[in-house]
Amino acid sequence: GQLGLGKGEPSTRSPQPLKSLGGIPLAQISAGGDHSFALSLSGAVFGWGKNSAGQLGLNDELDRAVPCHIKFLRSQKVVFISCGEEHTAALTKEGGLFTFGNGLRGQLGHDSTHSEPLPRRVMELMGTEVSQIACGRHHTLAFVPSTGLLYAFGCNAQGQLGTGLIGNSKSPLPVRNNHPLCTGNTHTKAERYYISKIHSGGDHNFLLLSNKERTCCPEDFRIMNTTKSITLINSESLDSWRIKLHDNCDSSIT
Repeated sequence: GQLGLGKGEPSTRSPQPLKSLGGIPLAQISAGGDHSFALSLSGAVFGWGKNSAGQLGLNDELDRAVPCHIKFLRSQKVVFISCGEEHTAALTKEGGLFTFGNGLRGQLGHDSTHSEPLPRRVMELMGTEVSQIACGRHHTLAFVPSTGLLYAFGCNAQGQLGTGLIGNSKSPLPVRNNHPLCTGNTHTKAERYYISKIHSGGDHNFLLLSNKERTCCPEDFRIMNTTKSITLINSESLDSWRIKLHDNCDSSIT
């Protein structure tokens, strides 16, 4: 049911509209292993697909074939969602981090390996404001801009936590050396770089770094970037883009 097209609907190789979300302006979407989430501009959170570990946050383990409103998060002012293979993380406007789903490897950050069928706040990060989150397959990252620290928790089988320690972590731990010195050939002297944006893959991560003295503040997922928004695609908009591209490139585009 991870496509959200309805019970009994077959898999499809071409994009299909989610009729149940028609007319709802969306701010963000995220796809996990076999589950999906959508966040509306008004802050409503919708989840669907596999729910065997409670990764939909609906307080049960029943799969959903269509998007379901996650009512528990209705009062939390969620502004960003990230999906792992079987867990989900939600960032609130105030900088709070909620996680739910499979916690077997500690990827929920609740100092346990229990799964959570309802969104639960990561208490270890209480008192801080998280501005960026990212879920890998079985691990989670959270960035705190006030200290410049990046926290990681969950599976560490391939060293994806970057803590310098062996074994999984059930609670957030700071990533080591996340302010590296760059001494490459393009620099005449060692320069200190800072985290601008975080990304997680299956069992790995990437950090986009910048020189603090020459660039703006790190990206804040709580602030909507109007240059990166979800656009409704239809035949009219596609035709318009083709015309613009053809005029700009002076080439044939089909």
